Amino acid sequence: MGLLGFRIRENIEERSRYGEVSVIVVDPDYQKQGIGRQLMSFAEQLSKEFNCRGTWLVSGFGREASAHPFYQSLGYISTGYRFTKEI
Repeated sequence: MGLLGFRIRENIEERSRYGEVSVIVVDPDYQKQGIGRQLMSFAEQLSKEFNCRGTWLVSGFGREASAHPFYQSLGYISTGYRFTKEI
């Protein structure tokens, strides 16, 4: 039905840590049933247990109509872009 990948990310510059949702997937047949919300809630609980400052995730372009409104409905805000370069 659903999968959550979670890890703790240490931020050396600010001496803080965040919980990172590295993967979240819900089978299309089970979407809109609260599974994604439960998974995100669990990630936020883990962040609190590990004394994190917050929880974050990366969501790419092309997800503006599907995933982004879901994250925004949970109180997440967009804070910028990620830049990559293949070598």
